[in-house]
Parts: sequence; C-alpha cells; structure tokens
Amino acid sequence: MMKPVLLIVGVGLSQFGFAQPARLVFSAGALVQPYMVFAPGATTTTYLVVDNNATNAITELPAAGAGNIKSEHELNRIRWQTAGGTGSYVIPWTTASNVQMPLTVTKMTAGAGPVGHDSLSLVLATYNYSVAALAPANQWQNNLYMPTDVTHMNDYGLGTPDNSESAIDRFWIIDPVQTGYSFTTKPDLRFVFRYDVAEVTAGNAANGGIGAATTLGAQRFNSPLQKWGDMMPMVDAFAAGSVSITATTIGGANVFRSWTLSDVANPLPVELTHWTGLCDDKKVRLSWTTASESNSDFFTIEKSLDANAWEVIGEVAAMGFSSSETNYSFVDDRTEGLGYYRLSQTDRDDHTEVFQVIAAGCEANSTEIVSAWDDGNNVNVLVSSTEGGVYDVQLTDASGKIMLAKASQVINKNYTQLQFNKNGIARGMYTISLQNTDNVMSRRVVLM
Repeated sequence: MMKPVLLIVGVGLSQFGFAQPARLVFSAGALVQPYMVFAPGATTTTYLVVDNNATNAITELPAAGAGNIKSEHELNRIRWQTAGGTGSYVIPWTTASNVQMPLTVTKMTAGAGPVGHDSLSLVLATYNYSVAALAPANQWQNNLYMPTDVTHMNDYGLGTPDNSESAIDRFWIIDPVQTGYSFTTKPDLRFVFRYDVAEVTAGNAANGGIGAATTLGAQRFNSPLQKWGDMMPMVDAFAAGSVSITATTIGGANVFRSWTLSDVANPLPVELTHWTGLCDDKKVRLSWTTASESNSDFFTIEKSLDANAWEVIGEVAAMGFSSSETNYSFVDDRTEGLGYYRLSQTDRDDHTEVFQVIAAGCEANSTEIVSAWDDGNNVNVLVSSTEGGVYDVQLTDASGKIMLAKASQVINKNYTQLQFNKNGIARGMYTISLQNTDNVMSRRVVLM
C-alpha cells in the first residue's frame, strides 16, 4: 500500500518524504520565493492532484504569500479532493508576470457524491489573454480566448453585441462537476478573488468599458442556459486588485465552472432570455422576457417584409430596474404573410442594444429552436412552430462529426419538446440541428 507523501518546494530544495496525508508546502527563503509552473501553451490536460481535504494541504511558509503556482491555461489544472471537508482553501495563483493573485474558495457545506479516490474534487485553473498570443490592442477581447464551456461574452442566443470591454482580461475555472471527479450535490461556496490590475487593459477603457477605478464583481457563466446574466455580479468589498464576496454564500445550484470579474454597473450581458413570435387569432403576438434589468427605458419593435427595409411598429415601456423575470408582449395585427421582427432596448442614457431578428406570420410556417439544454441524462430541444412538420435531428461536435442522429421527429403546432439520451457522448460544446426538405435550423448546446 502506498504511503501518503509530503512534497516540499523551497529555495534550493525539492523533495518527497513520508508524512501525514499529502501536503504541498511552499517554503520561502529570504530572497527567493518558490514557484510551481505548468507548461505554457498546453495541448493536453495536466493535473496537480492534491489528495487531501485539509485546508492546509497547500501550505505557504513562513506565511501567506510565500508560494506561487502558475497555471495560465484552461488545461493546466489543480484537482483538490476536498471531499467532505469544509473551510477556506487557498490556491496561491500567480500571473505569468509574477503578480500574486491567490484565490480563496470557502466551502460552506460539504457537498455530496460517490465515495471514491477521485470523486468530490474541485478542479481549478486560471488564465488570461496570453493563451491566444494577442496583440496588446486586442487583449481586452475576452471572446477570443473564452473557456470551452463559454459560448459568448454576450447573449449569444439573441445576438446582442460582445461585451468583453466590461470584464477583466482573465478567467477562472472553479469546477465542482468535472467528469470523473464530481460532486453530485454541489457545495455552497464563498470566494475571494484577487487579480492583477494590469489585466484591466487600455483596450477595456478605449472601448467604453472598465478602468482601474471600476468596481468589479464576480460573475459566472451558466452553461446549461448559455447565459452570464441570470445572476448579477456579486461583490462585498472592493479594493484595487481584489474582490471579496465572502459575505455572499453562493448556493450549489448557482455554482458553475467559468468565472470572470465584470463591471457591477454593466454586467455580462443584457439579460433578455426569450424573444419569439407566434400566430394568435390571425395576429402575430410577439413576446419577450428579461431575467433582470438595470436602467432600462423602453423597447422598440421593428418589422420588415424583406429583412432589409425596417419600419418601427411600436414601443413598450420597460420595467427600469428589476432582479426577477419580467414578461412583455406586443401584437401586430397587420399580418400580410411572413414578416421579420427586430427588437431593441434603450436605456435611460440613450444606449441602445439590438437583438436577434425573428420571422413570424399567420400565412406562412415559422419554426424555430427556442432552446436546447442538458438535464444531466438527456439532450432536450424545445421547438416552436406555427404548423406541424417532420424533421431529422443531428447532434454534431466542433469538427462536424455526427454524435447522435434521429430521423423523422414529429414537430407539432405551437411547442414540441424533443429528448434524446446522451449516453456515451463526452462533455463539451455541440450543435443540435433540425432539417427537412424545406427548412434547416441549429443551435449550440453544452453537454455537462
């Protein structure tokens, strides 16, 4: 039976010794601090495994700030098997330019899952624009180096503009459900994020975004919903270079893999969650939903018969400020065949965002994928249609390889939910497509 190991990393010292349950100890000298550096430009996943649920399983001596771990890639990961442990776990992250930015993850609850050597682990990583080798003028464009489960820095499904300028130029991976190591009941967590102020680059401010004095909050990407904006940025205390949300416990249901820091006054993204049009008693009823609103003034509805020339057909007053779902609708009683509709929202500072164009009508069939999601066991697809139809369904990976195919799926009038078992399909980003001789449509879906 293998005995537990103590790894000591110090000035002129690196050794293994038999000890109590495994610990990684950074022992700093008077002039030099020890580093553990993952290989830059990673092409395969590399793990530093801490198989010890004690909060001191990573220890810095003689005091906090004595150790440095450089990840700087999504594939360079620490897997800390915290198991049933609770308390504050500190990861001494350091940037490639040697700026210390330790991350503190406090487990408020133990979480739950299968008992085993690899399960009940937190998988952690962090990186910035360096993975994409971007020129300084483009380093603010987070959408060029997003984590693999993140599909946008905006509301992708509705086509809102990229909002990268409102976020720091860094991502953190804090994953309690990595396949093979996961919790089945995610723990409740608190965080203290620290960051390098140099990663609020000149490009952020130049594009109307954050600056050195901006108050930042922590925000995570809800991959099943493909949304940043279902939870507003959380901040308890702010100082340049750090964000503390230790007073805010994040329930396990709201803990997801990918995090960044964004402007609390301009979070990612505009939280429009639903926008559709259906025929209702020979009129087109347009409906949309916001998950939350900040400083919104009104919505404008435009119509086109050719998707080129647009006419304003109505305005609807907005809620203004809201942290809960708000539903809106508008009825177009001029339904001369298929029409195209465009929705925009204007805030009280006269800033306007334009959302996705949709097609609807009472004399023509309109079919669209409303949403697609992973419920843990199945891939689900919600389709709306003004008429019934039969479609072939395919799930393809990023290379176009067909992972799942179902022929002759019946789509009913109004709403139809299709469900397919995802057994044998790996976690990642896929495209779900519906097609027949008259129509083709697709939408991205993240499998967890």
